[in-house]
Amino acid sequence: MGSKTSDTQPLVPRHAVRSHTASRGSSSDWWERWQQYRPFWHAATFAIVIAALLLDLMLPRGATAAIAYAIVPVLAAVHRDMRLLLLMTALCTVLTWTGYLLEPPGSAWWFSIFDRAMVSMVLWLSYLLVARQMMLAAALDDRTRALELAMAELARSNDELDRFGSVVAHDLRGPLNAVGLAAQAAILHGRGTHDPETAEWLRSIQREMQWMNQLVQSLLSYGRVGGSALRISACDCNAALVATKLALSALLSSTEAVVTHDDLPVLQADPVLIAELFQNLIENAVKYRAERAPVIHISAHRDAKDWVIAVRDNGVGIEPENAERIFSAFTQTRRRSAGGIGLGLATCKRIVERHGGAISVTSVLGEGSTFWIRLPAGADAAAVAPVAAEPAPAL
Repeated sequence: MGSKTSDTQPLVPRHAVRSHTASRGSSSDWWERWQQYRPFWHAATFAIVIAALLLDLMLPRGATAAIAYAIVPVLAAVHRDMRLLLLMTALCTVLTWTGYLLEPPGSAWWFSIFDRAMVSMVLWLSYLLVARQMMLAAALDDRTRALELAMAELARSNDELDRFGSVVAHDLRGPLNAVGLAAQAAILHGRGTHDPETAEWLRSIQREMQWMNQLVQSLLSYGRVGGSALRISACDCNAALVATKLALSALLSSTEAVVTHDDLPVLQADPVLIAELFQNLIENAVKYRAERAPVIHISAHRDAKDWVIAVRDNGVGIEPENAERIFSAFTQTRRRSAGGIGLGLATCKRIVERHGGAISVTSVLGEGSTFWIRLPAGADAAAVAPVAAEPAPAL
């Protein structure tokens, strides 16, 4: 089956913004929890300093309790204050050597000097390591804040582009309708008086106006899907499909298209958008049909935590190299005379991604295509009386 099209890729996809924000939050949780106990770390730091000093003054030479000072730079790092870290390291170094002067006699003097030299070296090594870690953390925080600001700005730009497209499309409808009506009136009032060339020009204007109106309508739909809030509820896909078939009854009747389905799931989703998803896929199958009458069958199965919905047709098929490109907005792999605008599959992709899912296609040229829609099952939806399933005919 040929293709309508799909989703303009916004500057930064909204789900990417949400994903980044979530990952940022999880990575900083540990630091926030650490900071909640900041008064405790204050007290612990000074308690260790005092306890180490007292033990150092009470124990005889050779039993150097000053090694406890080595933990102080690590505890001081909780404040992320380089001056405090330097001050505490220097203070502990002074106290280490003060202990040498005041400690009770014991082992040889050189033994105590060696111990305290090692403690001093460990203290300043700890200082260097902690200071480097603090500098790296500060640089990472700065870059993260800058990235979050950039992501927020790009998300805002995406929203503005959605609104801009909708406003422009809405404002274009009036002038287009006026031109189309004028061309139609000229044809009706001049019937039998226009020369063939003029009549053909007027019919051409009408065709172009109809195509432009279709484009404007597609733009409005595309903008609505991307900009409006999701109204999540228990969505019976069977009922959504039946409503879609009713809305497309004229198209299905005129093309002798047959749409059947298995029993479909009840999802936690926006029912209006799910119905629009089905409508776009069915319209796409009909527009890019083969010479035989279109046959579309919709089925579903559970796969781990997801529901996988398959929309299968017997259309003209899609070239393998276009399997991903057809989901880009304003992309058409076949002639415009088929009626495509290039936003149908883009809208489908946007609907699916807004629900946290993914859409793909497999196809065989000349035999048809199957669109695979993977949607999160979410919480179990309330039971809804199912619509009777229709058997799948041979495609």
